[in-house]
Amino acid sequence: MVALIIHIFIQIVFESLPVSSSGHVLLFSRVARAMGSSFETGVVPDGFDFVLHGSTIVIVGLYFFTPWWQYLCDFVKGKQYAVRIVLLCVFADLITAVWFVLFKLVPIFDFPLWVGFAVTTYALFATRWIKGPERTELTLKDALVLGCAQGLALLPGISRFGLTLVCARWMGFSWFKSAEYSWLIAWPLMAAGLMWGSFTMYRAGTLLQLLQPPVACSILIATCFSWVVYRLVMKSINRGHLWKFGWYLIIPLLCAVVF
Repeated sequence: MVALIIHIFIQIVFESLPVSSSGHVLLFSRVARAMGSSFETGVVPDGFDFVLHGSTIVIVGLYFFTPWWQYLCDFVKGKQYAVRIVLLCVFADLITAVWFVLFKLVPIFDFPLWVGFAVTTYALFATRWIKGPERTELTLKDALVLGCAQGLALLPGISRFGLTLVCARWMGFSWFKSAEYSWLIAWPLMAAGLMWGSFTMYRAGTLLQLLQPPVACSILIATCFSWVVYRLVMKSINRGHLWKFGWYLIIPLLCAVVF
């Protein structure tokens, strides 16, 4: 149970940071085993990580509620710009699906965790020198790039939030818009993952584990803490300080090299 609670906090809290939550879960497992701990990822039921995305869905949905609600209202009214945004997000997710098939269904090689952390670290540091005019309109090219970035983030250690955010900023979007588009293309996939994970746990007979007091309380506390963390992270991002997270990533990068 302790291992499961630790897993919950790492997965939920680090999902709000541009540092790869899944990479940290894997790294913690390796370090714990190397130090003789009994921590094993096997205690985590199949589909559980996808269910934990529900916390991020709520946090991101609340943070971007105003612009996203406006998109929805305008989409229902058939306004061209809202319809275009929806279609481009769908296109980006289809591109991501292609990468998913490539990496998950037809694995080509064992991607080193430290390389993933190195890619994320470099990407974050690179934003230190981003300058120039800002734009807001999403194009087909933008959706293609973001979809590919999101697909590459399926590799261990590469942060989906961090890489898509960096790509959007390099393409000229403001920090806020970059974060918004990063989550806008991820939100439908996370929602689909939540449903798939719930169904998987239901079939395995493990869904009721979510109602156990230690698990339910851990998810609730981790979600509330993640909400506070995410607001602080967005304040830092909106000030152009995303590159500072690269200094932190040096620590897990070195740990991944050692372990």
